[in-house]
Amino acid sequence: MCTANATHLVVEKLGWAAVCRHEMKEKYLYHHRSNILNTKFIAYGKEV
Repeated sequence: MCTANATHLVVEKLGWAAVCRHEMKEKYLYHHRSNILNTKFIAYGKEV
């Protein structure tokens, strides 16, 4: 899944502490973030 890959990249680049903060943000911005991801993958020609 695209979401799992994105999370894995965050873990490698920022570490677990950053991931915890990121997850808290995602819960608040979940709908907005989903729209951004959908637009991003459409731009790259990938269907979710």
